[in-house]
Amino acid sequence: MLKKKKGFNIVTKSAKCKLIRTGLDLLETKTAFNSVVAFYFALVNTHPEGVNIQVTENGGWRYYELLSVGENPKYPLPFNSFPVQLRRSAIRRAIGAWQSWNTNYQKWLHRKSKHKHHRPPVQPRQFSFSPSFDAGAWKLDDGASICLKILVKGQWKWIKFEYLAPNIANEWSKGAPSVVVKNNDAYIVFPLQKYVPATGGISRWAGKFITM
Repeated sequence: MLKKKKGFNIVTKSAKCKLIRTGLDLLETKTAFNSVVAFYFALVNTHPEGVNIQVTENGGWRYYELLSVGENPKYPLPFNSFPVQLRRSAIRRAIGAWQSWNTNYQKWLHRKSKHKHHRPPVQPRQFSFSPSFDAGAWKLDDGASICLKILVKGQWKWIKFEYLAPNIANEWSKGAPSVVVKNNDAYIVFPLQKYVPATGGISRWAGKFITM
């Protein structure tokens, strides 16, 4: 995505596009992704110290990657051939989920005496995140079709999908897409960013959403 530039703000919105699946089951990829999220949630819960270390100092998602992959990892990732780009996305999801739970848990620990009878927040037992495809897990996006690395009958393959996209002006920069599966429908969602002069009017641009 875009980097900060002097004299400009960055505004963000999303483009939700109908994905044409041609009979492919994307739930297999989603299920595998969330299994990896669950693995890393447990790892973050075991070693929460990594959350507060900067990624540039081998903290954050990198901290948990080093614990689980490479030569003689302490906690080997039990999912063979899982794509590195999806793995890193899953680690970030796991960190976010753990931080959300921990915030509620800390509030419970320091609750007022009149709320002492309240039960502690329970950690999630399963996840249903939409897989996010970082650079390297997607390619050849031409605005109407894209290749995604997905799981097909236990094998990771490059599959080309067509999608129905709204008109996106050239000044908008696309970020890493996510695939959302709802009932019998599937969508690919692109985060979009562009520069606007820093005039104090960013609030009227931020958070807009376009759908196809």
